[in-house]
Amino acid sequence: MGRIILVCIKILKRLIGKTAYDKIISIFSFYSFLKSKHMLDEILNLVKEQLGNHPDVAGALPAGQADAVHAEVANHIANGLASQGAGGIGGLLGNLQNTIASGGSITSAIEGGLVNSLTSKFGLPPSITGAISGALPGILQKFASKQ
Repeated sequence: MGRIILVCIKILKRLIGKTAYDKIISIFSFYSFLKSKHMLDEILNLVKEQLGNHPDVAGALPAGQADAVHAEVANHIANGLASQGAGGIGGLLGNLQNTIASGGSITSAIEGGLVNSLTSKFGLPPSITGAISGALPGILQKFASKQ
């Protein structure tokens, strides 16, 4: 499959010229960046909403670290989703909806790295990292329903 894509790219370059090809790639890259930035912003807002309303998390985060913790959680979710998105956004959302309730592979993949990161970067105790991990399925469910 990868070889076919490379051949198609070479043919496209020859048909439209290098300059036009470079412009198309630049536009596509910029569009992809905006799309991923929008996704990260959306996830960050969901994280802030969900964790801000979570009684075990909201008051337990160290003063001044809430924004950094929220950003860390959002980044782990976005990276976890991106790593599972080989089938495109449709395949990703289908996979996400099928595995959320059961604590499936996406949730588990995000959770493992997230707990370690929150512990090492912020020194959060297991009670808080456990509560944040427990909120992941709800955050993922809200994200999937918005898409």
